[in-house]
Amino acid sequence: MTYQLLHLEDNSNDAELVRSCLDGSAIRCKIALVTNQADYLQVLTEKPPDLVISDFHLRCFDGMQAFQLLQECNPTIPFILLSGALGENHAVECLRIGMTDFILKHHLERLPPLVERALREVYERRERITAQAALLERNQEIEDLNKRLQRSIWESQHRIKNNLQILNGLVDAMQTDKVPGSPQSLERLASHIRGLATLHDVLTYQTNTPGASLDRLSARLALERLIPAMANVLAPRTLALDADDVELTVKQITSLSLIVNELVSNALKHGEGAITISLKQEGTSLVLDVCNDGPGFPPGFDPQKSANIGLELIESIGTFDLAGTLLYENTAMGARVRLRFPVAA
Repeated sequence: MTYQLLHLEDNSNDAELVRSCLDGSAIRCKIALVTNQADYLQVLTEKPPDLVISDFHLRCFDGMQAFQLLQECNPTIPFILLSGALGENHAVECLRIGMTDFILKHHLERLPPLVERALREVYERRERITAQAALLERNQEIEDLNKRLQRSIWESQHRIKNNLQILNGLVDAMQTDKVPGSPQSLERLASHIRGLATLHDVLTYQTNTPGASLDRLSARLALERLIPAMANVLAPRTLALDADDVELTVKQITSLSLIVNELVSNALKHGEGAITISLKQEGTSLVLDVCNDGPGFPPGFDPQKSANIGLELIESIGTFDLAGTLLYENTAMGARVRLRFPVAA
């Protein structure tokens, strides 16, 4: 390693003696020589050295002032004072105010070991500072991870509680079904359980991903993960998804997954052919379309009058949970259910 030394000396002969003394040592260094206060300050501020060597007596300037200026600029840089004749009182004062050391010019043989020791101390001090900074950074990372873990645990508990409440509501609704406990009702419940489990897996993965949001999730990602969970009930029907990559709150994602699951179940039961899911953003709203081939809705269809457990769930989630509006309509190919709801801020 090559060190940068700043030498303050206005006597060219003395400056050459110091250079020769250090050149003949094992210290690898580059010496910047300055002769006045202005140049000295410029080097201190623009290219701070690893060590300063200063003569005691200078024209219109002295070593004590040079040390004071160094303290103001960077007190961590070591300072060695050179003097032709330094009295004992001055020597004691130099050490008292914090100079690294002083040397009489007729004892320059002491300079290399003093410089080597001072540079070693600087290196060790910088290493300690670097290690302390790294330790503080690591401790901060651990603290952040602990906070994230605590929040993740709370979020997971909250989601599990919400999902259990949803399942409890589905079970309660089944009790009022015309054929409680029928295979269709049980399959509907099983389908929602699979959907909620899939969503929980996605949320858990995101929770464990550093930097990922704990409050919002990509709607497209959630639907892409939901579709494979329906594979066992889809065959031989097919399902296509076209969704914008919009982030929604966890609550909205849960509600969206439930209503899509229910709409697909109804399309499988009452429709034919391919099923398509479209989720598009229009301004501050999202428009969900679930379409299927087939005969479509019967003339005069009224979801309120035709209410069953599936439609009641769709109406409840779409109207209350997502604060949206539902439209049931026929297309040239079959039936379409459209849900428009606001994107939560």
